[in-house]
Amino acid sequence: MIRSICGVVCATLAFALTGGSSLLFGQQEPGVPPVARQMLPVSVSSGLTVRAARLPEGRSVLRIANRGEVASVQLPHAMTTAATGIGDDLLVAGVLPDGAWEYRSLTLHDGTWTVAEHGVRTFLCHVAKMSCKHGRLALLLGDGTIVSAPCDDVSDLPSWGEFEYVGMAPPQIRMAVGLAHFHVAALDRISIYAHPMPPRPAFVRQASGEWLFVQGEAPPAVDILRVEKPARIGSNIRFGNTTSGPVFLEEEGVQPWMPVTDEQPSAGWGLLPSGLSQGLRADTRYRLQANGKAGAWFYPAAIAGSVWFAQGLRLEEIRVLESGVRAERGSIAFRTTLEFDRESVPSRIHKAAFVTVSASAQPPIAIRGGRTWLVADQALSAEKQLQPRRQVYALSVAVPLPEGQTQAGRWVHAQLLVIGEDGAVLGATGVRSVAILPNQGDRTVAQEQAGRVSARGYWAAHGIQDVQQFRDRVVEPR
Repeated sequence: MIRSICGVVCATLAFALTGGSSLLFGQQEPGVPPVARQMLPVSVSSGLTVRAARLPEGRSVLRIANRGEVASVQLPHAMTTAATGIGDDLLVAGVLPDGAWEYRSLTLHDGTWTVAEHGVRTFLCHVAKMSCKHGRLALLLGDGTIVSAPCDDVSDLPSWGEFEYVGMAPPQIRMAVGLAHFHVAALDRISIYAHPMPPRPAFVRQASGEWLFVQGEAPPAVDILRVEKPARIGSNIRFGNTTSGPVFLEEEGVQPWMPVTDEQPSAGWGLLPSGLSQGLRADTRYRLQANGKAGAWFYPAAIAGSVWFAQGLRLEEIRVLESGVRAERGSIAFRTTLEFDRESVPSRIHKAAFVTVSASAQPPIAIRGGRTWLVADQALSAEKQLQPRRQVYALSVAVPLPEGQTQAGRWVHAQLLVIGEDGAVLGATGVRSVAILPNQGDRTVAQEQAGRVSARGYWAAHGIQDVQQFRDRVVEPR
Protein backbone atom coordinates (compact mmCIF):
# COMPACT_ATOMS: atom_id res chain seq x y z
CA MET A 1 0.00 0.00 0.00
CA ILE A 2 1.53 3.27 -1.07
CA ARG A 3 1.92 5.63 1.84
CA SER A 4 -0.68 8.29 1.80
CA ILE A 5 -1.01 11.98 1.42
CA CYS A 6 -3.52 11.69 4.28
CA GLY A 7 -2.06 12.87 7.52
CA VAL A 8 0.77 14.77 5.85
CA VAL A 9 -1.29 17.68 4.66
CA CYS A 10 1.30 20.05 6.07
CA ALA A 11 4.25 17.79 6.90
CA THR A 12 7.70 18.67 5.57
CA LEU A 13 10.19 16.01 4.49
CA ALA A 14 13.96 16.56 4.68
CA PHE A 15 15.76 16.69 1.35
CA ALA A 16 19.00 18.00 -0.16
CA LEU A 17 19.30 20.75 -2.74
CA THR A 18 21.91 20.21 -5.42
CA GLY A 19 23.46 22.68 -7.79
CA GLY A 20 23.61 20.50 -10.90
CA SER A 21 20.83 19.61 -13.29
CA SER A 22 22.58 16.99 -15.40
CA LEU A 23 21.75 14.00 -13.17
CA LEU A 24 18.14 13.11 -13.87
CA PHE A 25 17.87 9.69 -12.32
CA GLY A 26 19.49 7.35 -9.87
CA GLN A 27 18.74 4.91 -7.09
CA GLN A 28 17.28 6.34 -3.91
CA GLU A 29 18.05 4.82 -0.55
CA PRO A 30 14.96 3.44 1.23
CA GLY A 31 13.27 6.17 3.24
CA VAL A 32 15.36 8.96 1.64
CA PRO A 33 13.28 11.55 -0.24
CA PRO A 34 14.27 12.06 -3.91
CA VAL A 35 16.62 14.95 -4.61
CA ALA A 36 15.02 17.92 -6.35
CA ARG A 37 16.42 18.69 -9.83
CA GLN A 38 16.25 21.79 -11.97
CA MET A 39 13.51 21.50 -14.61
CA LEU A 40 14.38 20.83 -18.23
CA PRO A 41 13.20 23.34 -20.86
CA VAL A 42 9.43 22.96 -21.34
CA SER A 43 7.36 23.64 -24.47
CA VAL A 44 4.15 24.85 -22.85
CA SER A 45 2.22 25.43 -26.09
CA SER A 46 2.83 26.30 -29.70
CA GLY A 47 5.36 29.13 -29.67
CA LEU A 48 5.68 29.30 -25.85
CA THR A 49 8.77 27.76 -24.23
CA VAL A 50 10.16 28.24 -20.73
CA ARG A 51 13.47 27.33 -19.12
CA ALA A 52 14.83 27.96 -15.63
CA ALA A 53 18.23 28.91 -14.24
CA ARG A 54 19.55 29.52 -10.74
CA LEU A 55 20.66 32.92 -9.49
CA PRO A 56 22.84 33.84 -6.51
CA GLU A 57 21.30 34.37 -3.08
CA GLY A 58 18.74 31.59 -3.31
CA ARG A 59 16.64 32.80 -6.24
CA SER A 60 16.06 31.63 -9.79
CA VAL A 61 15.02 33.08 -13.13
CA LEU A 62 12.48 31.83 -15.65
CA ARG A 63 13.22 32.68 -19.26
CA ILE A 64 10.03 32.79 -21.36
CA ALA A 65 10.11 32.70 -25.16
CA ASN A 66 6.64 33.64 -26.39
CA ARG A 67 6.26 33.72 -30.19
CA GLY A 68 9.56 35.44 -30.75
CA GLU A 69 9.41 37.70 -27.69
CA VAL A 70 11.77 36.78 -24.84
CA ALA A 71 11.27 37.76 -21.19
CA SER A 72 13.10 36.95 -17.95
CA VAL A 73 11.17 36.74 -14.70
CA GLN A 74 12.79 36.32 -11.29
CA LEU A 75 11.26 33.71 -8.98
CA PRO A 76 11.64 33.25 -5.20
CA HIS A 77 12.69 29.63 -5.72
CA ALA A 78 16.14 28.36 -4.87
CA MET A 79 15.35 25.85 -7.62
CA THR A 80 12.49 25.72 -10.14
CA THR A 81 11.42 22.12 -10.74
CA ALA A 82 8.35 22.20 -13.06
CA ALA A 83 6.20 24.47 -15.22
CA THR A 84 3.02 24.25 -17.28
CA GLY A 85 0.51 26.45 -19.02
CA ILE A 86 -2.93 27.33 -17.67
CA GLY A 87 -4.88 29.16 -20.34
CA ASP A 88 -2.76 32.16 -21.35
CA ASP A 89 -0.88 32.08 -18.05
CA LEU A 90 1.77 29.87 -16.44
CA LEU A 91 2.20 27.78 -13.31
CA VAL A 92 5.67 27.09 -11.92
CA ALA A 93 6.71 24.85 -9.04
CA GLY A 94 9.90 24.93 -7.06
CA VAL A 95 11.83 24.75 -3.83
CA LEU A 96 12.00 27.84 -1.61
CA PRO A 97 15.24 28.77 0.19
CA ASP A 98 13.84 27.46 3.48
CA GLY A 99 13.31 24.02 1.89
CA ALA A 100 9.52 24.27 1.47
CA TRP A 101 7.83 23.19 -1.76
CA GLU A 102 5.23 25.25 -3.60
CA TYR A 103 3.70 26.24 -6.92
CA ARG A 104 2.52 29.69 -8.03
CA SER A 105 1.14 31.50 -11.06
CA LEU A 106 2.63 33.89 -13.61
CA THR A 107 0.15 36.09 -15.49
CA LEU A 108 0.65 38.11 -18.66
CA HIS A 109 -0.64 41.70 -18.63
CA ASP A 110 0.10 44.11 -21.48
CA GLY A 111 3.16 42.13 -22.50
CA THR A 112 4.58 41.90 -18.96
CA TRP A 113 4.76 38.71 -16.89
CA THR A 114 3.83 39.14 -13.22
CA VAL A 115 4.64 36.58 -10.52
CA ALA A 116 1.96 35.92 -7.89
CA GLU A 117 2.93 37.33 -4.49
CA HIS A 118 2.08 34.09 -2.70
CA GLY A 119 2.33 30.49 -3.79
CA VAL A 120 0.44 27.34 -2.83
CA ARG A 121 2.44 25.09 -0.53
CA THR A 122 2.75 21.44 -1.52
CA PHE A 123 3.91 18.57 0.67
CA LEU A 124 5.15 14.99 0.58
CA CYS A 125 7.77 15.73 -2.11
CA HIS A 126 8.75 18.38 -4.63
CA VAL A 127 6.76 18.78 -7.88
CA ALA A 128 8.65 17.17 -10.79
CA LYS A 129 6.00 17.59 -13.51
CA MET A 130 2.68 19.43 -13.73
CA SER A 131 -0.16 19.78 -16.23
CA CYS A 132 -3.37 21.81 -16.22
CA LYS A 133 -5.98 21.20 -18.94
CA HIS A 134 -9.67 20.35 -19.26
CA GLY A 135 -10.44 21.83 -15.82
CA ARG A 136 -7.98 19.62 -13.92
CA LEU A 137 -4.53 20.30 -12.43
CA ALA A 138 -2.28 17.24 -12.00
CA LEU A 139 1.06 17.08 -10.21
CA LEU A 140 3.71 14.37 -10.53
CA LEU A 141 5.84 14.53 -7.39
CA GLY A 142 9.50 13.61 -7.27
CA ASP A 143 8.82 10.28 -5.56
CA GLY A 144 6.35 9.22 -8.27
CA THR A 145 3.16 10.15 -6.41
CA ILE A 146 0.43 11.66 -8.62
CA VAL A 147 -2.24 14.00 -7.22
CA SER A 148 -4.89 16.10 -8.91
CA ALA A 149 -7.61 18.67 -8.25
CA PRO A 150 -10.21 20.59 -10.28
CA CYS A 151 -8.75 23.87 -11.58
CA ASP A 152 -9.91 26.31 -14.27
CA ASP A 153 -7.68 29.36 -14.04
CA VAL A 154 -5.10 31.13 -11.90
CA SER A 155 -7.76 32.99 -9.94
CA ASP A 156 -8.81 29.79 -8.16
CA LEU A 157 -5.76 27.57 -7.64
CA PRO A 158 -6.43 24.54 -5.42
CA SER A 159 -4.82 24.33 -2.00
CA TRP A 160 -2.97 21.15 -1.03
CA GLY A 161 -5.98 19.89 0.90
CA GLU A 162 -8.08 19.94 -2.29
CA PHE A 163 -5.81 17.51 -4.14
CA GLU A 164 -6.81 13.86 -4.28
CA TYR A 165 -4.50 10.89 -4.60
CA VAL A 166 -4.45 9.45 -8.13
CA GLY A 167 -1.79 6.76 -7.95
CA MET A 168 1.90 5.97 -8.12
CA ALA A 169 3.82 6.24 -11.38
CA PRO A 170 5.18 2.96 -12.82
CA PRO A 171 8.72 2.01 -11.69
CA GLN A 172 10.35 2.99 -15.00
CA ILE A 173 8.85 6.48 -14.67
CA ARG A 174 9.94 6.86 -11.03
CA MET A 175 13.56 6.22 -12.05
CA ALA A 176 13.56 9.37 -14.19
CA VAL A 177 10.55 11.58 -13.45
CA GLY A 178 12.29 14.53 -15.14
CA LEU A 179 12.01 12.72 -18.48
CA ALA A 180 8.41 11.53 -18.12
CA HIS A 181 5.62 12.55 -20.49
CA PHE A 182 2.87 13.76 -18.16
CA HIS A 183 -0.31 15.61 -19.10
CA VAL A 184 -4.02 15.86 -18.43
CA ALA A 185 -5.60 14.29 -21.52
CA ALA A 186 -9.20 14.81 -20.31
CA LEU A 187 -11.01 15.74 -17.11
CA ASP A 188 -10.90 12.12 -15.96
CA ARG A 189 -7.72 10.94 -17.72
CA ILE A 190 -4.08 11.69 -16.77
CA SER A 191 -1.53 10.29 -19.21
CA ILE A 192 1.93 9.27 -18.03
CA TYR A 193 4.46 7.41 -20.13
CA ALA A 194 8.17 7.16 -20.88
CA HIS A 195 7.84 6.94 -24.70
CA PRO A 196 5.37 8.89 -26.83
CA MET A 197 4.50 5.97 -29.12
CA PRO A 198 1.07 4.43 -28.45
CA PRO A 199 -0.37 2.83 -26.49
CA ARG A 200 -0.04 5.60 -23.93
CA PRO A 201 -0.68 4.46 -20.34
CA ALA A 202 -2.91 6.68 -18.21
CA PHE A 203 -4.79 6.92 -14.94
CA VAL A 204 -8.53 6.98 -15.68
CA ARG A 205 -11.09 8.06 -13.07
CA GLN A 206 -13.94 5.60 -12.61
CA ALA A 207 -17.55 6.37 -11.67
CA SER A 208 -16.72 5.29 -8.08
CA GLY A 209 -14.05 8.03 -7.84
CA GLU A 210 -11.22 5.50 -7.96
CA TRP A 211 -8.34 6.16 -10.38
CA LEU A 212 -7.46 3.06 -12.41
CA PHE A 213 -4.15 2.67 -14.26
CA VAL A 214 -4.72 1.43 -17.82
CA GLN A 215 -2.27 0.61 -20.60
CA GLY A 216 -4.41 1.40 -23.65
CA GLU A 217 -6.58 4.26 -24.84
CA ALA A 218 -9.68 3.07 -22.96
CA PRO A 219 -10.10 1.38 -19.57
CA PRO A 220 -11.10 -2.28 -19.65
CA ALA A 221 -14.68 -3.04 -18.64
CA VAL A 222 -13.43 -5.58 -16.09
CA ASP A 223 -9.97 -6.24 -14.65
CA ILE A 224 -8.78 -9.59 -13.32
CA LEU A 225 -10.19 -9.82 -9.79
CA ARG A 226 -10.60 -6.05 -9.39
CA VAL A 227 -12.55 -5.03 -6.30
CA GLU A 228 -15.02 -2.17 -6.82
CA LYS A 229 -14.47 0.66 -4.36
CA PRO A 230 -15.51 1.55 -1.78
CA ALA A 231 -15.44 -2.06 -0.57
CA ARG A 232 -17.64 -1.69 2.50
CA ILE A 233 -17.37 -3.88 5.56
CA GLY A 234 -20.72 -5.57 6.16
CA SER A 235 -21.97 -5.06 2.60
CA ASN A 236 -21.83 -7.10 -0.58
CA ILE A 237 -18.46 -6.30 -2.21
CA ARG A 238 -18.49 -6.45 -6.02
CA PHE A 239 -15.44 -7.59 -7.94
CA GLY A 240 -14.67 -7.90 -11.62
CA ASN A 241 -13.32 -11.25 -12.78
CA THR A 242 -11.86 -12.46 -16.07
CA THR A 243 -10.76 -15.83 -14.72
CA SER A 244 -12.69 -19.04 -14.09
CA GLY A 245 -12.99 -21.41 -11.15
CA PRO A 246 -13.36 -20.92 -7.40
CA VAL A 247 -12.54 -17.53 -5.88
CA PHE A 248 -10.80 -17.18 -2.50
CA LEU A 249 -10.23 -14.23 -0.16
CA GLU A 250 -6.69 -13.94 1.20
CA GLU A 251 -5.92 -12.00 4.37
CA GLU A 252 -2.35 -10.74 4.39
CA GLY A 253 -0.11 -13.11 6.33
CA VAL A 254 -2.93 -15.53 7.22
CA GLN A 255 -3.69 -19.07 6.03
CA PRO A 256 -5.92 -20.69 4.95
CA TRP A 257 -7.78 -18.57 2.42
CA MET A 258 -11.52 -18.14 2.76
CA PRO A 259 -13.69 -19.40 -0.14
CA VAL A 260 -15.88 -16.73 -1.73
CA THR A 261 -17.59 -18.62 -4.57
CA ASP A 262 -17.43 -22.18 -5.83
CA GLU A 263 -17.65 -21.24 -9.48
CA GLN A 264 -17.33 -17.96 -11.36
CA PRO A 265 -18.24 -17.20 -14.99
CA SER A 266 -15.30 -16.67 -17.31
CA ALA A 267 -15.98 -12.91 -17.30
CA GLY A 268 -18.24 -10.58 -15.39
CA TRP A 269 -18.95 -9.43 -11.86
CA GLY A 270 -18.97 -11.53 -8.72
CA LEU A 271 -19.99 -10.80 -5.15
CA LEU A 272 -18.15 -11.21 -1.89
CA PRO A 273 -21.25 -11.65 0.31
CA SER A 274 -22.03 -9.36 3.23
CA GLY A 275 -21.87 -12.26 5.66
CA LEU A 276 -18.20 -12.71 4.81
CA SER A 277 -17.31 -9.01 4.58
CA GLN A 278 -18.81 -8.42 8.03
CA GLY A 279 -15.75 -10.07 9.57
CA LEU A 280 -13.17 -7.97 7.70
CA ARG A 281 -11.06 -5.32 9.42
CA ALA A 282 -10.44 -1.83 8.09
CA ASP A 283 -6.79 -1.89 9.19
CA THR A 284 -5.97 -5.17 7.40
CA ARG A 285 -5.17 -5.81 3.73
CA TYR A 286 -6.93 -8.44 1.62
CA ARG A 287 -6.90 -9.68 -1.96
CA LEU A 288 -8.79 -12.16 -4.12
CA GLN A 289 -7.27 -15.31 -5.61
CA ALA A 290 -8.63 -17.48 -8.46
CA ASN A 291 -7.09 -20.03 -10.81
CA GLY A 292 -3.54 -19.07 -9.92
CA LYS A 293 -4.23 -15.33 -10.39
CA ALA A 294 -4.18 -12.75 -7.59
CA GLY A 295 -5.93 -9.38 -7.49
CA ALA A 296 -4.47 -6.22 -5.99
CA TRP A 297 -4.37 -5.77 -2.23
CA PHE A 298 -7.17 -3.62 -0.84
CA TYR A 299 -8.28 -2.20 2.49
CA PRO A 300 -11.99 -2.63 3.15
CA ALA A 301 -13.75 0.59 4.06
CA ALA A 302 -15.48 1.03 7.40
CA ILE A 303 -18.43 3.21 6.34
CA ALA A 304 -21.69 3.49 8.25
CA GLY A 305 -24.67 4.67 6.24
CA SER A 306 -24.52 5.85 2.62
CA VAL A 307 -23.81 9.04 0.76
CA TRP A 308 -26.88 11.03 -0.30
CA PHE A 309 -27.38 14.30 -2.17
CA ALA A 310 -30.09 16.63 -3.45
CA GLN A 311 -31.24 16.89 -7.04
CA GLY A 312 -28.87 18.86 -9.25
CA LEU A 313 -25.64 17.69 -7.67
CA ARG A 314 -23.66 14.52 -7.01
CA LEU A 315 -21.53 13.84 -3.93
CA GLU A 316 -19.07 10.96 -3.74
CA GLU A 317 -18.48 8.78 -0.72
CA ILE A 318 -15.82 9.98 1.70
CA ARG A 319 -12.28 8.87 0.82
CA VAL A 320 -8.99 8.35 2.60
CA LEU A 321 -5.84 6.91 1.07
CA GLU A 322 -5.29 4.32 3.78
CA SER A 323 -7.72 2.66 6.13
CA GLY A 324 -5.24 3.20 8.96
CA VAL A 325 -3.22 6.26 9.95
CA ARG A 326 -0.33 6.74 12.36
CA ALA A 327 -0.30 9.50 14.95
CA GLU A 328 3.17 10.54 13.81
CA ARG A 329 1.64 11.90 10.60
CA GLY A 330 0.07 14.68 12.68
CA SER A 331 -3.24 14.80 10.84
CA ILE A 332 -5.46 12.88 8.46
CA ALA A 333 -7.37 14.26 5.47
CA PHE A 334 -10.92 13.15 4.63
CA ARG A 335 -11.97 13.91 1.05
CA THR A 336 -14.93 13.81 -1.29
CA THR A 337 -15.81 15.21 -4.72
CA LEU A 338 -18.82 17.41 -5.41
CA GLU A 339 -20.29 17.78 -8.91
CA PHE A 340 -23.13 20.11 -9.95
CA ASP A 341 -25.39 20.00 -12.95
CA ARG A 342 -24.44 22.66 -15.46
CA GLU A 343 -27.52 24.75 -14.63
CA SER A 344 -27.40 24.47 -10.84
CA VAL A 345 -24.05 25.85 -9.63
CA PRO A 346 -24.69 28.27 -6.73
CA SER A 347 -22.36 31.13 -5.89
CA ARG A 348 -21.19 29.51 -2.68
CA ILE A 349 -21.69 26.62 -0.28
CA HIS A 350 -20.43 25.61 3.14
CA LYS A 351 -18.46 22.43 3.56
CA ALA A 352 -18.96 20.96 7.00
CA ALA A 353 -17.55 18.04 8.95
CA PHE A 354 -18.50 15.99 11.98
CA VAL A 355 -15.61 14.23 13.76
CA THR A 356 -15.30 11.92 16.76
CA VAL A 357 -12.29 10.04 18.14
CA SER A 358 -13.19 6.96 20.16
CA ALA A 359 -11.83 3.65 21.44
CA SER A 360 -14.47 1.72 19.50
CA ALA A 361 -14.31 0.73 15.84
CA GLN A 362 -18.07 1.32 15.70
CA PRO A 363 -18.91 5.02 15.27
CA PRO A 364 -21.60 6.59 17.45
CA ILE A 365 -24.42 7.24 14.99
CA ALA A 366 -28.05 8.34 14.97
CA ILE A 367 -30.68 7.72 12.30
CA ARG A 368 -32.85 10.71 11.41
CA GLY A 369 -35.30 10.64 8.52
CA GLY A 370 -33.76 7.42 7.27
CA ARG A 371 -30.29 8.96 7.08
CA THR A 372 -27.20 8.15 9.12
CA TRP A 373 -25.49 10.92 11.10
CA LEU A 374 -22.35 10.85 13.21
CA VAL A 375 -22.85 11.83 16.86
CA ALA A 376 -19.85 14.14 16.86
CA ASP A 377 -17.81 15.81 19.55
CA GLN A 378 -16.17 18.14 16.99
CA ALA A 379 -17.70 20.05 14.08
CA LEU A 380 -16.45 22.43 11.42
CA SER A 381 -18.05 24.64 8.78
CA ALA A 382 -16.18 26.69 6.15
CA GLU A 383 -17.52 28.77 3.27
CA LYS A 384 -16.40 27.84 -0.24
CA GLN A 385 -16.90 30.20 -3.17
CA LEU A 386 -17.98 28.56 -6.44
CA GLN A 387 -17.67 29.57 -10.08
CA PRO A 388 -20.69 29.41 -12.42
CA ARG A 389 -18.75 27.68 -15.23
CA ARG A 390 -17.05 25.12 -13.00
CA GLN A 391 -19.01 22.02 -12.05
CA VAL A 392 -16.55 19.76 -10.16
CA TYR A 393 -15.03 20.60 -6.77
CA ALA A 394 -12.79 18.74 -4.36
CA LEU A 395 -13.82 19.03 -0.72
CA SER A 396 -11.42 18.02 2.04
CA VAL A 397 -10.95 18.47 5.77
CA ALA A 398 -7.70 17.78 7.62
CA VAL A 399 -8.27 16.49 11.16
CA PRO A 400 -5.51 16.79 13.79
CA LEU A 401 -4.62 13.46 15.37
CA PRO A 402 -4.25 12.98 19.13
CA GLU A 403 -0.63 12.72 20.25
CA GLY A 404 1.28 9.77 21.65
CA GLN A 405 1.71 6.04 21.13
CA THR A 406 -1.10 5.41 23.60
CA GLN A 407 -3.53 6.51 20.87
CA ALA A 408 -2.82 3.38 18.81
CA GLY A 409 -5.95 1.24 18.63
CA ARG A 410 -8.33 4.21 18.78
CA TRP A 411 -10.47 5.28 15.81
CA VAL A 412 -11.19 8.53 13.99
CA HIS A 413 -14.78 8.77 12.68
CA ALA A 414 -15.72 11.50 10.19
CA GLN A 415 -18.62 12.64 8.02
CA LEU A 416 -18.54 15.42 5.40
CA LEU A 417 -21.57 17.59 4.55
CA VAL A 418 -22.52 20.17 1.92
CA ILE A 419 -24.71 23.02 3.18
CA GLY A 420 -26.45 25.48 0.86
CA GLU A 421 -26.67 29.26 1.12
CA ASP A 422 -30.01 28.98 2.93
CA GLY A 423 -28.57 26.66 5.59
CA ALA A 424 -30.19 23.49 4.22
CA VAL A 425 -28.07 20.35 3.94
CA LEU A 426 -27.62 19.51 0.24
CA GLY A 427 -25.83 16.23 0.82
CA ALA A 428 -23.73 14.18 3.21
CA THR A 429 -21.35 11.25 3.01
CA GLY A 430 -21.53 8.12 5.08
CA VAL A 431 -19.52 7.95 8.30
CA ARG A 432 -15.95 6.83 7.57
CA SER A 433 -13.92 5.19 10.35
CA VAL A 434 -10.11 5.06 10.32
CA ALA A 435 -7.91 3.15 12.77
CA ILE A 436 -4.95 4.83 14.48
CA LEU A 437 -2.04 2.40 14.06
CA PRO A 438 1.25 2.15 16.00
CA ASN A 439 3.91 4.59 14.82
CA GLN A 440 6.72 3.37 12.57
CA GLY A 441 9.21 6.16 13.17
CA ASP A 442 9.12 7.47 9.58
CA ARG A 443 8.40 11.06 10.65
CA THR A 444 10.47 13.40 12.79
CA VAL A 445 8.90 15.19 15.75
CA ALA A 446 9.07 18.45 13.77
CA GLN A 447 7.26 16.92 10.80
CA GLU A 448 4.59 15.45 13.03
CA GLN A 449 3.98 18.74 14.79
CA ALA A 450 3.88 20.65 11.49
CA GLY A 451 0.99 18.51 10.27
CA ARG A 452 -0.84 18.71 13.58
CA VAL A 453 -0.37 22.46 14.06
CA SER A 454 -1.60 23.25 10.55
CA ALA A 455 -4.75 21.14 10.99
CA ARG A 456 -5.39 22.63 14.43
CA GLY A 457 -5.09 26.12 12.96
CA TYR A 458 -7.73 25.27 10.34
CA TRP A 459 -10.09 24.00 13.03
CA ALA A 460 -9.41 27.04 15.19
CA ALA A 461 -10.50 29.24 12.27
CA HIS A 462 -13.58 27.23 11.23
CA GLY A 463 -14.48 25.01 14.17
CA ILE A 464 -17.96 25.15 15.74
CA GLN A 465 -18.04 26.03 19.43
CA ASP A 466 -21.50 24.66 20.24
CA VAL A 467 -21.34 21.31 18.43
CA GLN A 468 -24.67 20.03 19.75
CA GLN A 469 -26.58 23.13 18.64
CA PHE A 470 -25.00 23.01 15.18
CA ARG A 471 -25.69 19.30 14.83
CA ASP A 472 -29.32 19.67 15.89
CA ARG A 473 -29.81 22.44 13.35
CA VAL A 474 -28.49 20.48 10.35
CA VAL A 475 -29.51 16.95 11.32
CA GLU A 476 -33.13 17.31 12.36
CA PRO A 477 -35.41 16.76 9.34
CA ARG A 478 -37.19 19.90 8.22
